[in-house]
Amino acid sequence: MARCPGKIHIIGSVGSGKTWLAGQAAERLSLPHYQTDNMVWMRTARADIRNPDEIRSAILQSVLSQKKWIIEGVHHRWLSESFRQADVIIYLDPPASKRRNRIISRFFRQRLGLETGNYKQSLWDLLQLLRWNREFDGQSRPDIMSLLQPYEHKLIVLDDSSGLEPYLTEWTAQAEVRLEAAGD
Repeated sequence: MARCPGKIHIIGSVGSGKTWLAGQAAERLSLPHYQTDNMVWMRTARADIRNPDEIRSAILQSVLSQKKWIIEGVHHRWLSESFRQADVIIYLDPPASKRRNRIISRFFRQRLGLETGNYKQSLWDLLQLLRWNREFDGQSRPDIMSLLQPYEHKLIVLDDSSGLEPYLTEWTAQAEVRLEAAGD
């Protein structure tokens, strides 16, 4: 198994489990976690405003300049430098039906106040997410797979986030050994 990565990029469709997986990996590996949505959107109390490309790129460059990071999101066309710098790229690819169920479940959990998100989802947002989910397999997946082709040597494709557990266990053990060695 590969050495413990310091730079991880997680990509997949809406509802694939990227944010949950990134949070788990960030906690276990002590890595900072960044969402591409928060690079694209300036979050305000009233509404989300799309950042100009220059601001989005500056935010990305600020993250990439750090020694360690986890970047996650569905975005891909403007992230080639992130893919290049990543030690590991994780592509989450669960079935569309599982993603759809997660999208709907998340909508209701957030509306009931059981879960927080980056923004308060409206019914319109839910419908948009469901449309994007339907279109992902035919449109975005081929683009992503083409972009990731040069990085096959560091690509992990999973149909469920639980498939990363063996990697996380190994990487966590490696990180602990490094910490112990540094303390000696």
